[in-house]
Formats: sequence, C-alpha cells, structure tokens
Amino acid sequence: MVTENKNHLPNTLLPFIWHFLKDRWFIFISILILSLASACLNVYCTYALKIVIDALEVSKKSNIWEDMFFPSLFLVACYFGVCITLRLRNILSYILYPGLSKSLTVTLHKTLQKKAYSYFQDQLNGGIVNRIVELDKNIGSFLDRSQYTIFTCSLVAVFLFLLYQVSYWFTLIYLLWLVFFIPVIYWSSGTLRKLAYGYAQSQTNLVGHLFDSIDNMYFVKLFAQHVHEHDRIHNATDEAFTKNIALKRYMVFQRLIGDFFLIGLLVVNIILLLHFYQYGQVSLGDFVFVISTNIEVSWYIWDYFGEQFPQIIEEYGKAEQALTLLQAPFAYTYDPHTKNLRVDEGAIHFANVSYQHSGRTPLFDGFNLTVNSGEKVGLVGFSGSGKTTLLHLLLRFYTPSSGVITIDGQNILDVTVSSLRQNVAMIPQDSTMFHRSILENIRYGRVSATDEEVYAAARSAHAHDFIMQLPDGYATVVGSKGVSISGGQRQRVAIARAFLKDAPILLLDEATSALDSVTERSVYAGLTALMENRTTIVIAHRLSTVKAMDRIVVMDAGEIVEQGRHDDLLKKNGYYARMWREQSSDGLWM
Repeated sequence: MVTENKNHLPNTLLPFIWHFLKDRWFIFISILILSLASACLNVYCTYALKIVIDALEVSKKSNIWEDMFFPSLFLVACYFGVCITLRLRNILSYILYPGLSKSLTVTLHKTLQKKAYSYFQDQLNGGIVNRIVELDKNIGSFLDRSQYTIFTCSLVAVFLFLLYQVSYWFTLIYLLWLVFFIPVIYWSSGTLRKLAYGYAQSQTNLVGHLFDSIDNMYFVKLFAQHVHEHDRIHNATDEAFTKNIALKRYMVFQRLIGDFFLIGLLVVNIILLLHFYQYGQVSLGDFVFVISTNIEVSWYIWDYFGEQFPQIIEEYGKAEQALTLLQAPFAYTYDPHTKNLRVDEGAIHFANVSYQHSGRTPLFDGFNLTVNSGEKVGLVGFSGSGKTTLLHLLLRFYTPSSGVITIDGQNILDVTVSSLRQNVAMIPQDSTMFHRSILENIRYGRVSATDEEVYAAARSAHAHDFIMQLPDGYATVVGSKGVSISGGQRQRVAIARAFLKDAPILLLDEATSALDSVTERSVYAGLTALMENRTTIVIAHRLSTVKAMDRIVVMDAGEIVEQGRHDDLLKKNGYYARMWREQSSDGLWM
C-alpha cells in the first residue's frame, strides 16, 4: 500500500516539540542562556545593594563620592545587565514563537488531511479544531515556562553561592528548606496533572458539542429540539465545571502548603540574623541581603513550584491530550516508489474484492465488476446493498481487506492517492459548498482555472443563468455548506465543478434524488453533457435516472444479482422489474 505521506510526526509530546524546534534550536538555546544570565544578574543586584550599604556604613562623609563610586557603579551595571538580557530575550521570543506557531498549525492541518476518512466520521469536528488550538497554545506556553525553569534554577544556584559568602548557616538552612519544600510540591503536582488532563478532555468535549449543535442549527430549529440541545450542552458544561472546580480547589490547597513553608523560612532567618548581628558576625548589608533576597528568591521558587510548575504540568497534560488527534492511523503508508495514475481509457475492474465496515458483518466477499472504457453503468439496489461503499473503495476512502481494484490495469493501491482522485470526478447526493464565493466553489475543481474557464463550466452545467441573478453574481458567498442557495442550485454548481475538473472517470451518487422533477430535468441535462466520452458510474434510487445507461447493475447485500440494459432487465421480471413496478405504483416520475 502506498501514498504521499512522508511526515510521520512523533506521537509523544517531547519528541513532537523537538520536531518543530530543531530548526530553531539556536534561538531557543540563546533564550535559555539569556534567562540564565538574567537570573544571575538579578541576584547580584541585591548583592550589589549589600555592598553599597556596607560601603556607606563605613564611609566618611568627606569621602562619600569617592568611596561610593565603584559600589554604586556595580549596582547600576547589574540592573543595566538585567534590562539588556530581558529585552534581548523578548526580541528572540518574538522571532521564535510566532514562526513556531505557524509551522505547527500548518503541519497539523497537513497531517490531518492524511488521516483516514473514517477518522473524521468518528470525531466531532469542533473537538479536532480545539485540539489544534490547544496544542499550539500549550506548546508555546510550555516552552516559555521552560525558560522560567532555567531562570529559577540559576537564581537559586547563585543565591546559595552568595549566601555562603555571608555564612554557611544560611546556605544550610536554605538547602534544608528546599529538601522538604520541593518534594512536597512535586508530589502534589502528580494529582494536579491528572486533574488537568481530565479538565482538558472535558473542555475538548464541550467545544465539540457546541460546534456540533451550532453547525446543525437548521435541524435543531426544524425539529424544535432547543431543550434537548440545551440539556446536552448543560451536561457537558457541568462536567467541565466539576473538573475545573476540582482542579482549582487542589491548586489552592497546594498553595496553602507553600505559604506555610515560606513563613517558616522567614522566621528562622530573622532569628539567626538577629543572633549573628548581636555578636557582630554579620553586617547591616548582610542583614538586608539575606532578608530581601530570601524573600525575593523564595517567592520566585514558590511562584515556580506553586504556580509555574503546576502550570507546566497542566499545559503538558493538555498538550498530551490534544496530541491524541495524531494517534489515529494514517490512511496510507508512504512508499517512495509510488507512481502517478495514468488514465488512457478509463476501464475499471473490481477483482475478488472483500470488505467489511469496522464492527459489522462482511459487506463484499469476492466481489467482481468490470466497467469498460467510456461505458455508462448504473448501480441500483436497496439501501445497504453496498453501492456507495463501492465508490468509496474506488476512491480509496476505504481499503479492501482482499482483492484488487484496477484502473486501466493499474492497481489503485500502487498509485498516489492524489493522482487517483485527480482522475475521478464525483458528484454526491448532497454537494456541500464551502463558505466562499460561487466562483471559488466551482474553481475548487481545478484551482488553476481562469475566470473564463469557470464561466464556461457553469454554462455547460446550466448554472450560469441562476448565478447571474444572484446579488453579487459569481462573487456571491453561499454561506456555510451552501445554505444560501437551493439544493438544485448547489447540484448545478457541483456539476460545473466536475466540468471544470474534466476528469476521465465520473461518479454520481444519488446526484438528483433530492430534487423535484422540473429541477431534475434541468440538472440532468447538464449531467448528460458531462457523461459524454467519460467512464461513468451512476448510483440511483430513482430508476428513471439510469434508464438510458449502457448497463444497469442490480446489487443486494454486497452482491450483483442482475445486470443488463433497462428493457432486458424488465423482461427478466426479477429484482429490477420489481423495483420498477414499485416505483411506478408509488407515482414516482419515470
């Protein structure tokens, strides 16, 4: 099995981050170095203040300018260094993070396009979008806070060194405090991480439910199910609220523990300083340095382990949860020897094809069907007989468990998916439009087409006249899923798109079944022109639409039970004849 997919992104978070960071590693390392330098200079600012106070304490007023020049210069230089390192770090961050965000979003979108179609059928689209946004936001925040980790560690290391210059007792006390404080906070963060992961999951579900409800607002109003939808959102909100409260409550509990640790450290340091100062073992500058720096650095540590570190854990958990969108299998496996499909005749052959939907009984078992070059084949049968699945197998939305599907003798599993689908035009029953102009929607069939080519395709599809009657003509924006135009108009836009694509193989899946008789005749005129000189497979419940096909294939439960021309099948008085009589008796247009 082959495909174009080369980008197997890591499924675990740290390798995933490195995948995007490796081309920008120099900038990121520079930011970390500047964080380290900023931390060192930050502590030295307070130490420089100690030097100034000590110098001021012993200086004579007559020599104050001379005595205070270098201590004051050192203090100013430290603060200047802090400002420079911070601003440089800001500049590099502006270079790093926007580019990282852009690369991540674009790559994730490209990767999602290579997922199996079944993945999107099983997911809420709003949930997928929310995961991309969360992953982008939380990875940027995680990296930013990792700089804060370097800053805090450097701050503590330099502080301990300078404390040792005053007295090893203060260094010992601080080390003992860290030995008890850090494990307690780290231990409590394990629970915090689990709570954060659960909250992130509930948020993703809530966004998915909101998107699903709003995206289908027409049906909510049609069935007057406002209360039902409100209950669903209310339940999802309750779940998110409960998990959010549990998370915030635990964070408050964790911070209370840290507060007691900080107060205890301050009390011990004050008692020890007063004792040493009483016996002249520390200076006034030492007193100021130890107290002010203890408070400042301890708040940095508390902020880190009580606020930043839990945030890192929370963001890591959210990012891990969001990364689950990449854990679904790709639709295909990359093969560098893949070739493009070449269609000269357009002959299609299903040979001994077997397939079953996940968790269901087998649909096809040794299925065989040949569609000759330029032949127009109608597929009919009751719902569930496998007609649409057959087309999806041909388009490689699904993969057969066994057997071979070929186009002009080329196994479709041995060609690139893009070249396969470029050679096939399909018009489904519900031709959903993009929230874009009609011009853009038609041009989607071939994005390089000129405006004149788009207009020509619209004329061929009998769509030009109604388009010109719209308020902005071809520039008219059709709204989400094309809701601002009728079903028949959407179908004609879809036919125009197929004309513009000009693919040698055409697939129609109930392309006119939702239309009234008058509109169907207008649309069918465009379809008839589109079928000329193309290999065509038409799925239809309304048998009148396949009456003129070269061959009609009747399917039941994944098997071909009859095939032939319309008149011949009526003479057989079998499945097709019975379906024809039933539709005739129901008064359906023939």
